[in-house]
Amino acid sequence: MEAVARPGSSEPGHAGWSSMSTSIGKGWRLPRRSPGRGVASSPPACSAGRAAPVQGRGTATQRLGTPGDPPLLSGGTQHLRRPAPMATNANSYAHGFGGDSDRTSLVVRLAWRRQVSALAWGVGCAVAVVGFALAMARWRSLETHAARAERASRPAALRYAELVYLEKLFRISTPVGLVAKLDRAYRLPSGLLVLVEFKTRWSNHPCLSDVIQLSAQRMAVMGQTGQSVASYGYVMVKAPTRRALPIAHFVKLMTDEQVVALVRRREDVLAGRVLPRWSYSQKGCPICAFRAKCDLPRV
Repeated sequence: MEAVARPGSSEPGHAGWSSMSTSIGKGWRLPRRSPGRGVASSPPACSAGRAAPVQGRGTATQRLGTPGDPPLLSGGTQHLRRPAPMATNANSYAHGFGGDSDRTSLVVRLAWRRQVSALAWGVGCAVAVVGFALAMARWRSLETHAARAERASRPAALRYAELVYLEKLFRISTPVGLVAKLDRAYRLPSGLLVLVEFKTRWSNHPCLSDVIQLSAQRMAVMGQTGQSVASYGYVMVKAPTRRALPIAHFVKLMTDEQVVALVRRREDVLAGRVLPRWSYSQKGCPICAFRAKCDLPRV
């Protein structure tokens, strides 16, 4: 860029810096420099009140100065402030679109999530182990309590016997069809099974029906398993109160022939081939299902 010499100026090539700065613009205002530092030190060639025409301004396009005029800046263009390199802007853009800081933050978040997941897994495993341990302790406690209660309810003669059957169903079809569900069966050290029947009622004594029931159970167990069952058993009678304890009653059981004869007679009575006879005891008459059809005069 060169200055235009105006008529009447003593030395060409140096226009007024105020006028020149106004024409060039505020963004390109140049500082005053001393002679010999790249700026001409001759007096201004332009008049004080008018600015030198700039190329592209006014009615006619002109060049600033003539080919012989000295340049405004002599090798001093490097002193102008230029925008920062694009690398800096690119670096700032990189920071905005996932740069090093974002990568570091992402790594930190991933590490934190892994630590939280591992901690949660550890806590869950610990809770599961503790819950399992408590459940096992509770189960063992209940089992121990049930075992103590069962042992306390045994007859004294079976205190050291082994409980082998509890509330178990047995079936046979020969010599007669029988289905019997026993309460408990204990095995003595000799291998002999002893049957125990539990009853809850006010009358503290065994009944004939209890003996028949135990005898049918004995026959069914021997017929299904082939094991030896004692010819005696126990009837445990407990009063229907909260604090009552069962009382053991020793009973002799019926033989297999007696049980078969009883089954045959029942079949004959139901078929109408044999007339039923009155009960030996009238204690069961008030709750008998056939009381309305019974012809016993004393009922």
